[in-house]
Amino acid sequence: WEGRQAEHLADRASAFIRQSDRRPFFLCVGMVDTHSPFCDQPATWISRYADATFADIPDETAHTPGWIRFGRPADEARRRRWLTQYYAAVSTLDQQVGRILGTLEASGCAEDTLVIYTSDHGHMNGHHGLYTKGNATVPQNLLDESILV
Repeated sequence: WEGRQAEHLADRASAFIRQSDRRPFFLCVGMVDTHSPFCDQPATWISRYADATFADIPDETAHTPGWIRFGRPADEARRRRWLTQYYAAVSTLDQQVGRILGTLEASGCAEDTLVIYTSDHGHMNGHHGLYTKGNATVPQNLLDESILV
């Protein structure tokens, strides 16, 4: 297949729901679009965040110097590109999960279906001066943003 992983998985999940005559069923969909590298997100989402302030990320540095493991953007322009792509990736996932939920509704089995939406870890996008997840530092950190599920 070609294209974005989230869209492909949403297509496959929706096809499974539409074609399955088995009830009950179990379906697990694991999208990873919010993992780095953050690039090549849909232009519609990129344009939405191009002028964002990213005000939800506190401007603070609470780590010990030398703890950085995976690096940080070299300059403000790169930081904005990373954040724009990351926020676009989150929106892409949201859109694709919405497609799957829409298929459940259309199939008539939404009322009898339990949907669990979760994550494997949190993510820092400059929170505490750090980027990526809990293993972004040495020693690894247990900051809420990096482990929150």
